[in-house]
Amino acid sequence: MTEYHPSSKQPATTERFHEYGVKISGSAVPQSPNVSPSVSEPWKLFFETRQDFEFAEILLESRLDLKRGDALIKLIKTCIEGTGTFTISNFVQLQSNWKKASEMLMPVCLDLLLSMALFNHVKY
Repeated sequence: MTEYHPSSKQPATTERFHEYGVKISGSAVPQSPNVSPSVSEPWKLFFETRQDFEFAEILLESRLDLKRGDALIKLIKTCIEGTGTFTISNFVQLQSNWKKASEMLMPVCLDLLLSMALFNHVKY
């Protein structure tokens, strides 16, 4: 049984388990003729592949905005199409790359900051 908030003025409804969730906003969920909804594969109602669903879930959980989401999708498609190469195997490897970069760039940044600080204290 589904009970709605009193201010919605909707009567309570009773549905069989297999019917529950089949309607969204009063209209039937669009279904592909060759795909029947399955409890074990609910993603088939909205995504072409399980990987598309999992990617969408990661993107959603990461809270990427439209611009960054599109950039990530474009990068992935470039690699899939063979015009780009992606060599990072896991997050630990990515963190290692970041650490190496920071170790190489940090002295330059510190020198620049020190130079700027000294320059600002010199009176002309």
